[in-house]
Amino acid sequence: MKMMKNVALLLSLALGLNLSAMEVEAMQPQLGSRNIFGLATPINPNNTKLVWDLDDVVLEKHMRWVVASYLASVWWIPTMRRTDLLQKELKKLIGSGAGAEGIIAFAKAKGDDAVAKFVSDIANTKTINPSVATIMKDVSARGIKEYIASNMGQEGYAHIMQGTTPADIEIARVFNAYISGTPQLVDYSQIPELAKNPETKIVILKKPNPKFFHEFFRKNHIDPKTVRLVFIDDKKDNVVAFIEAAGENATGIVYKDAGQLRSDLEALQILVNQNTEALQYLTE
Repeated sequence: MKMMKNVALLLSLALGLNLSAMEVEAMQPQLGSRNIFGLATPINPNNTKLVWDLDDVVLEKHMRWVVASYLASVWWIPTMRRTDLLQKELKKLIGSGAGAEGIIAFAKAKGDDAVAKFVSDIANTKTINPSVATIMKDVSARGIKEYIASNMGQEGYAHIMQGTTPADIEIARVFNAYISGTPQLVDYSQIPELAKNPETKIVILKKPNPKFFHEFFRKNHIDPKTVRLVFIDDKKDNVVAFIEAAGENATGIVYKDAGQLRSDLEALQILVNQNTEALQYLTE
């Protein structure tokens, strides 16, 4: 591991990259898993906080129903192309990782209501991932507090939590049961101004900007130096940024699926392997 870190640092110098030693360390998979980064030692449940990303981790999108409905329209291909172009244009302005709310606001500011509706239709298919919800319940049962740090828009989150559809009600039930503190979300309200005046110095604070996580720590009165933090996100860049922001007590897990996540949480002893627990009971 030390040799890998030294090689990475030399490469970063040779290529002119500005990578700190902590960033290089964060990029090295830990505990034999390809998905665990940062501090690899097992956790102490009494001094651990777990932080969740939302989209494509806790929440699932069911795009196939939207795609199926749009396929019948002659406007399907042009809408898809414009969606892709608008996303690329927005990325140039605010960086990667914009949530649906940001894309919708940008499309509306550009006068493209069809793209705004298309992205909105996809966003409205979100449901709770039942397997991840079970993991959240199991983590809570271990006495570990859970938080949210997501690029979802503030208005979009409020819409879900106040929603009346069965999907929104179930999401709100899970969040109210297991989530602590103040969610760290993104304020996309300045997107229309940015769309009209691209040269305007507007910063949309979101992942993977480490300042996004510093703001999360501030809002929730968390001192990363005194607690063990574990962050779960489906994007490696966000995981590395979290570890950079949180420091040496942080662990990041890149989410692939619920089965992999449970295995990685068991490796960190955040969750107890049920088979191991049963074996210990039988041998006592």
